[in-house]
Amino acid sequence: MNRFFTITVLLFFTNFVFGQTDISIGQWKGYLSEKSFHYLTQSETTLYLATPLSYIEMDKSDGSQRSHSKLNGLTHSNVSFVKYDKTTKSLIVIYNNSSFDVVAENGNITSFSAIQTDGNFLARAINDIYIDGNGLAHFACKFGVVIFDLKEYEFVETYDFQTSVNGITKLHDTLYVASDDGIFYGNTTGNLNLQDINQWSYFDIEDGFPAVYSSNAICDKFNSIYFDVNDTVFVKTNDGIEKIVSEEEYGVKYITAEGAGILIGLVNTEGKLYYLDEQKELTELPSKCTGAVGYGIEDENGTFWIGSKWHDLREISGKNATDCKYHSINAPYTSSVNDVALKNGVLCIATAYENHLAPDNKAGFFTLEEGLWKRYGSNIKYLKDKDAAREHHKAIFHPKDNRLYISSFWGGLIEKNGEELVVYNSENSALQKFGNNTRVAGIAFDDDANLWMANSSAQKPICVMKEDGTWANFNVTTSPDLRDMIIDSYGNKWFVVFGQGILVFNEHGTFDDKSDDEKRFITINDNLPENHVNGMALDLNGDVWVGTLDGAVVFECGSSIMDRDCKGSKRIIDSNEFDDENAYLLSGENINTIAVDGANRKWFGTDNGVFVLSPSGQQQVAHFDTKNSPLPDNVIRDIEIDPNSGEVYIGTRLGLVVYRSDATGSKKFHSTNVTVFPNPVRPDYTGVIAIKGLAENSNVKITDITGKLFYETKALGGQAIWDGKDYNGRIASTGVYLVFGTNADNSAPESIVTKILFVK
Repeated sequence: MNRFFTITVLLFFTNFVFGQTDISIGQWKGYLSEKSFHYLTQSETTLYLATPLSYIEMDKSDGSQRSHSKLNGLTHSNVSFVKYDKTTKSLIVIYNNSSFDVVAENGNITSFSAIQTDGNFLARAINDIYIDGNGLAHFACKFGVVIFDLKEYEFVETYDFQTSVNGITKLHDTLYVASDDGIFYGNTTGNLNLQDINQWSYFDIEDGFPAVYSSNAICDKFNSIYFDVNDTVFVKTNDGIEKIVSEEEYGVKYITAEGAGILIGLVNTEGKLYYLDEQKELTELPSKCTGAVGYGIEDENGTFWIGSKWHDLREISGKNATDCKYHSINAPYTSSVNDVALKNGVLCIATAYENHLAPDNKAGFFTLEEGLWKRYGSNIKYLKDKDAAREHHKAIFHPKDNRLYISSFWGGLIEKNGEELVVYNSENSALQKFGNNTRVAGIAFDDDANLWMANSSAQKPICVMKEDGTWANFNVTTSPDLRDMIIDSYGNKWFVVFGQGILVFNEHGTFDDKSDDEKRFITINDNLPENHVNGMALDLNGDVWVGTLDGAVVFECGSSIMDRDCKGSKRIIDSNEFDDENAYLLSGENINTIAVDGANRKWFGTDNGVFVLSPSGQQQVAHFDTKNSPLPDNVIRDIEIDPNSGEVYIGTRLGLVVYRSDATGSKKFHSTNVTVFPNPVRPDYTGVIAIKGLAENSNVKITDITGKLFYETKALGGQAIWDGKDYNGRIASTGVYLVFGTNADNSAPESIVTKILFVK
């Protein structure tokens, strides 16, 4: 499978409230974690804060914020750091892959990848940037120095030091380079050929330096050079070097001089900050404001802005301040996404990864309600006291109300009803412990609102909390290490047996009578491509799709799944879709999750992005990955689809993004209020027109006011898409157009369901 059809996607990002359909079909939005600030830079009016996946503009005067990420124009995810140049009024955004974007004053973004792709160097990471007053950016790289002209947008020179360069500065036409092998310096105005490393000078024993040393940070200030040597900060004077600060067991993280003085950041498990003013007086800033110290700067008013990897920007009003302000971004607490649930305007993210890829995850679960994110984890005393503040794997809403249930692979089951929390474990339910833990993995409601659970590794690992509040549990004949689960249309409970296949169980509604219980164990002998199953989904026909480490399979047995003759069907992809003939569906792909949209199309989340397949699974509709979409990462953990809006929530290792597809949920008959967006269609509109609320997969005809056929299509679930043109590509003229539709089974005649006004 090496040739894929891809679709063009549009990029969009705004501040939004969950529950509102604020993006058009084919557009994206994101819920990225932007609470960790590892680098800062500034213009006269704005702070620029680098987060792991974006940068944020923060107005110094009013604190207003605007996020910039791959969702709205940046070239990549994984932002390493940012640097502002006051001369050209441009911002450089550095990525972990060593490419960088230049954001011009007018907002235009230009990407450069020469450092990333230069095959002459094995290690090409960019460690730091120094920008002189002439618009020349000096990149400190793993191999040496690269100089880039921000006025001409061209690379100027490369200095290969054959060692990691960690910082650069310039004083009196001399360039100083801090590296793993010490500090080098060279005059830029003389006759030296600085591309020859042998023509650089070096600070050694004669200059008061150790025989062997390294340097991580360097800056110029007060007409002198400040730097660290083996985790001690010094200043270079005419008499040698003079120690400024040294803390036992602390390393030097940075030395910055953007303000009136010098800010020195030290790091251990906690951080320390020191400030050196123009009078050479050294002051330690409040320790409670440093935490896990990130990069820091001083602005033109003497205010210190300190980033932290722990979810806040700290503002210290001056060197004599005893306290600080905390600025937080309304965003998910972390980027970790394992499961997504949504209902009635409330979104929930469970964070712990399956299979213990992120062991002892204490981030918790997050909810978004009325535009505000809230965390429930180790910050909630009740959850900590109940030992249920970690390993939150799955989330599901009650089918009859807004109660939310979270499975914890450590502390049992959590029920959230408004702000009231209840933890169910071995002390107050039928859940059983494995060792010291109550492991609940998969959870699912049946048609009678009974909540079924995989009580992983317990003696009786199938557990149910019945609608009346009573409990029951059941033995299994397989390994008790049950994980994810779904319930099909016939009341069969499908459990993933970790690494060994699938257990199908049905109690037939008699919780206390075990005599009629049925069980079946499904493995590769039943056509599973692989016994390691990751995810399952029930489609609109009642068929069960199974994703494994090696592709997918579908069980189309209906009520006969307990029949040993029922085998999985390995779909063969149409030969015109791929180069390989007789290729099985997503063969070779690790399928982590599966979702089904309103048109019964299958959305497969893999380690290589999202694959969208036709209802039969035999034709590929789309493939999204980091190269052709705003996905921050190709490893997909979960996919959840809002049937009302058609929005597809895609959880990755690096955060949650949303794509609005062209299919919605549907019913057998048209809604009494079929809607069209936009309506009227104005001259400046260039997108598609969505007709929503149609009967399931109905035939749709669009005519002019006289009844002449203009366009015909078929609804995807309950929504039809029209580009505003006829079959010959002619755009509709000004006037009213009629929309006719049949019901789901075409048994009723066509009828007018709505009208569309074109204004051209």
